[in-house]
Amino acid sequence: MIKVKPSRSYIGLDVGSRSIKVVELAPGNPPTLIKYSIVELPEGVIRGDEMEDKASIIRAIREAIDKVNPRTKEVIVSLSGHSVMKDRITVEIRPGEDIDKVIREETERRTPFDLAEVTFAHETLESRPAENQIDVLIVAARNDSLYSFLDLIYECGYEPVIVDVDSAALFNAFEHNYGGEIPQNEVDVILHIGNSISNLIFTIGGLKYHSSRDLLIAALDFKRYLEESGELDGIQIRNVMMNKKDSSISKALLEGPVAKAINGFVSELAMEVKKSFAFFKTNTEFETISKVYISGGGSLINNFINLFSEKIETPCVYFDPLVKIKFNENLFPSDRLKYSSQLPIAIGLALRGGK
Repeated sequence: MIKVKPSRSYIGLDVGSRSIKVVELAPGNPPTLIKYSIVELPEGVIRGDEMEDKASIIRAIREAIDKVNPRTKEVIVSLSGHSVMKDRITVEIRPGEDIDKVIREETERRTPFDLAEVTFAHETLESRPAENQIDVLIVAARNDSLYSFLDLIYECGYEPVIVDVDSAALFNAFEHNYGGEIPQNEVDVILHIGNSISNLIFTIGGLKYHSSRDLLIAALDFKRYLEESGELDGIQIRNVMMNKKDSSISKALLEGPVAKAINGFVSELAMEVKKSFAFFKTNTEFETISKVYISGGGSLINNFINLFSEKIETPCVYFDPLVKIKFNENLFPSDRLKYSSQLPIAIGLALRGGK
């Protein structure tokens, strides 16, 4: 049998501060994962929203894309970080009013940025005509950060055909894979633990995006706990963070400073998540969070899912972005979820191309 590569596929490019993730999806029902790659970045090349070593980032992006599809010229990308503002707002729309104008005025009132210095977009989440109200997700990105990021992609030799934000890409992957499988009014949460920022997204029935928060505790904080022990070198710390076997780390280290660091980090993250849960319950009609779907490099920590579930007293599972996507099992090592749970942003981006 001759396998013919689809004439059109879509590349999702997730530029993180610790690694570059790339996926290629072919559209279909279901879509097919053709290939993926994860390329680690040298430490410190991205700090917060700042690119400290642009040349290394460009090399890593090109390497990651070349491993997937060296002929591609178009990519779908996303923004995140302190230069991006997201908010769910309710606006009253009277008959005859310009909806875009009303939303722009409300955005200007809420955003910490001068609207002349940002690019903003909005999407209607829910409409209530009887009350003349609509719920809207607004997103504003500072132009300096947006243009700097787009310049980086162009300098790599690619055209960013769609620009999204991380939280929207995560929800897109979640809706595709879990939508229709979750009871209509069930509240579930996506927690994507990145290197410098964690994304927390509240969803309703697997099909509705309710709201999101960026948490300032992430994998770098786990690194801080490990460094404070003073008993691990840089390579050992990186291996612990990636949950890689390291014969130089003794049982005494694992049961002592490593276990203490894991407990400290998980406890700190759980405290922030529980605060977000409390705020959500106070400001909505929902009283229960049913499940937390966890992804991102920060979730690779040994036994993280069980420990975190105990801390927040809520069932937790890995966010599997391939539930409703075809793929060849040979693409992944035996512990597939360890790799695929790092890919939901890239997959959510690539799915945008088929819509």
